[in-house]
Amino acid sequence: MTHTPRPGPPAEIDTTQTPQAPETPDARAARKAAKGRSANKTLNRWLRDAFSHRIDTPAQRRLSHVYTQFFDHAVLRALWHNFAQVAPALYRSNHPSRRRLQRYRDLGITHVLTLRGGQSVAPYLFEAEACRDFGMVFLQIPLSAQRAPKRVRLLSLLDLFDEIESPLLIHCKSGADRTGLAAAMYLIHKQGVPAQEAKRELSLRRLHAKWSKAGVLDLFMADLAAAEARGVPMRRWIETEYDQDDTNRRFRAMGLAERLRL
Repeated sequence: MTHTPRPGPPAEIDTTQTPQAPETPDARAARKAAKGRSANKTLNRWLRDAFSHRIDTPAQRRLSHVYTQFFDHAVLRALWHNFAQVAPALYRSNHPSRRRLQRYRDLGITHVLTLRGGQSVAPYLFEAEACRDFGMVFLQIPLSAQRAPKRVRLLSLLDLFDEIESPLLIHCKSGADRTGLAAAMYLIHKQGVPAQEAKRELSLRRLHAKWSKAGVLDLFMADLAAAEARGVPMRRWIETEYDQDDTNRRFRAMGLAERLRL
């Protein structure tokens, strides 16, 4: 006598899963672009870490000079300085060389403010050394060129502008984005220039591209101008209303046309 197994319950079908849609050409291009950016960041990080960034010995200085010239693009900044006088006591430029710092000292500039981060990389060390040698006061308030600025850094900028009356040079790497923002804030805070006019410091003429990630700084200035129109002073707006995360979120959601209208 044969035993016929009884059929079990029918297998359950998972209806919660939907077939994955094929990748569109735009999505594929975006994925490849993101992969390329990640690889580029990895390469830049490897190149940066491959150098000691020390300037204590002649051999170390030579290697750090190579990094500064070719990987930090000082060789390009030697051709164009992005230098301008913003106000009677304020100047702006890209990252200056030692020779340029000496010339700026001879112009009467006594203080240098870098908006770049890092205190252990070769460009910072060479600049700090040059400022010491030329009797210039070297200061640092790091800002981001591609993210909305932190509230504490903005307030530090305003405090610094209040403390320094002698000629000041502000710079970042290219002198376009972070420098433009700081220059605009100086004009508003110290010169009483309307925010709508001061934001011209963020201009294509200075190599600032509002359609790029740096356009988040234009959104910051647009919000600042709107607060000013409501009668809210810049410092109070930064202290009580400004939201860095919200600014970043709103900018990421903007399309190209919206960014161009900032």
